[in-house]
Amino acid sequence: MNADEASGPKPIYLDVEEGRLRIGGDVGDYLELLRLFEAEVVAAREELSDSRLHSDGQAAVLHRVKGAAANLGASALAEACLGGEQVIVAGGELDVGQLNETIQKTLSAIHVAAGQYRGGEVEKRREQRDAAHQHSPEDGRRTVLIVEDVPSNAMTVATALEELYNTQLAMDGATALELAQSNDPPDLILVDIGMPDIDGFEVCRRLKGNERTRNIPIIFVTGRSGEAEEEHGLRLGAIDFIHKPISPALLRARVRNHLQMKQQADWLRFASRTDPLTGLANRRFAVEQLEREWRRSLRSDQPLAVVMIDIDHFKRFNDTAGHLAGDDCLIAMAHSIAGTAREKIDVVSRWGGEEFLLMLPDADPKGAGIVAQRMVDTVRQLGWRHPAPDLDFVTVSAGSAATIASEDRSWESLISKADAALYQAKKAGRGRAEMDRDWPG
Repeated sequence: MNADEASGPKPIYLDVEEGRLRIGGDVGDYLELLRLFEAEVVAAREELSDSRLHSDGQAAVLHRVKGAAANLGASALAEACLGGEQVIVAGGELDVGQLNETIQKTLSAIHVAAGQYRGGEVEKRREQRDAAHQHSPEDGRRTVLIVEDVPSNAMTVATALEELYNTQLAMDGATALELAQSNDPPDLILVDIGMPDIDGFEVCRRLKGNERTRNIPIIFVTGRSGEAEEEHGLRLGAIDFIHKPISPALLRARVRNHLQMKQQADWLRFASRTDPLTGLANRRFAVEQLEREWRRSLRSDQPLAVVMIDIDHFKRFNDTAGHLAGDDCLIAMAHSIAGTAREKIDVVSRWGGEEFLLMLPDADPKGAGIVAQRMVDTVRQLGWRHPAPDLDFVTVSAGSAATIASEDRSWESLISKADAALYQAKKAGRGRAEMDRDWPG
C-alpha cells in the first residue's frame, strides 16, 4: 500500500453495482461490456508501455480509457487516466509504472466480477440483443447512428437506446459520413469527438455543410469538458453535448426530446414547400430549386430544361361539376404528371391554379420534348371524364424549353420560353405538346 492509499479512502477498482446501474441494470449487458473493456485496457497498457509513444499519443490513450472506465464503475482507473491527462497537459511526464499498477488491479477486479456470474448471462443477453436488432426502418422506429471508436463505449450507448430505437454503429468518422449520406440516413447522430481518422468536429462540419445531411441532429457524447470545445461544437451545428460517464436515462431523455423537435421541424419544412391539395412541391420550393439548378448549370455548363403543363378547359370543369370535383381532378392530374418524372432528380410542382411545372436537370430540348409529350399522353390514357357536354376527357397541354445558363440571363427567361411554347400548344388545339426551338438560347 502506498502513502496515498494509507492516508485517503481506498481506491475503488471496480464497483459492479454502480457500473451495472450506469448502463441500465442488466447483468448480461454489464458482463459483455466488461469483456470488451478488459480487452481495451490490455491494449492500452501495451500502447502506454511503448517508449516510442509521444505525449499526445499517451493523452489520447488515457482519454479513450477514461470514459469507458467511468461508465463501468472503474473509478480508480478513470481518476488515474484523468490525472495522467492533466500531467501531460501541464508539460509533465506520465508515470507509466504507477498507471500500470492501477491497470493491473482493475483487471484483477474485472476477473473477480466475471467469476461471480454464470457465463450464460452474457449469451442470454446477446440473444436478446440480436432479436432486438431484427427491427428495420419500416417498423416505424427512429434510427440513431452511434459514432464511437471505443467498442465498450459504443455498446454502452447502444444498450441504453436499443429498446426504443434502431441503432447503427460507425467506428470511425469516414464510416459515419458514408452512413449519414446513404439512401436511408439516420434520424439522429451521437458522435464522440476524439477519433483517430476524422474527429467528431470534422464529421459535424462536413455533415452540416452537406445539403442532404445538414438537418440531421448531432449530439456530441464525450469525455471532454472544456467550455471552448463545447462552444466550438455548437458553432459547428451540434445541438447538444452529453458528457461521459453517461446516464442512460438522461441519454434517452435527450435523444427523445431532440427527435421530437426534429419531427416538428421536418413537418414545418415539408409544409412550407408542399402544395396542400396535390402533395406536389409548391411554387416557392420550385423557385428555390430553379435558382439552385441555374447556378449549377452556370458552373457545369450543363443544360437545364422545364416543362409547363396546363389542364385544358379547367374553368369549364369547375363551372360544370363544382370545385370539389375540380379538386379531385387536380389531384389525379398531379399524380399522373408526377409519375412521369425521374425520382430524386426532377422536381414536379404546382405552379399555380391548374398549372404545373416540371424541372429537368441535365435535359436538352429533345429530352424535354419527349417528356412533355409523354405527360400529355399519360393524362389522355387516364381517361378522366370531363363534365362539359361537348368534351369527352380531360387533357393537358405542355410547353417545354431548355437552355444552358449564362450570367446575363436568369431562370425566369427559361420559364418564359416554356410558357410561350405552352401558348402555342393551346393555340394549336390543346391536348398536345410544343417545344421552344431556340437552343441553346
